[in-house]
Amino acid sequence: MNKKVIYLLAVLFIAGFTSCKNCVDCTNCNSSFDETEICKESFETRISFNARVSSYESSTGCSCD
Repeated sequence: MNKKVIYLLAVLFIAGFTSCKNCVDCTNCNSSFDETEICKESFETRISFNARVSSYESSTGCSCD
């Protein structure tokens, strides 16, 4: 295989692991919760997971990363 192809595959492989977070920690909340963790395994789709994180951030003032 060409070196460029090998480097491209390596970059895609690494990017795949770093872009797929299974859980996010929500901190600095304006509510009674100090910190919460939301995990995508609790949701059927990635869209519903992202929607829940966005909703939680807007309703509680948390920052989820």
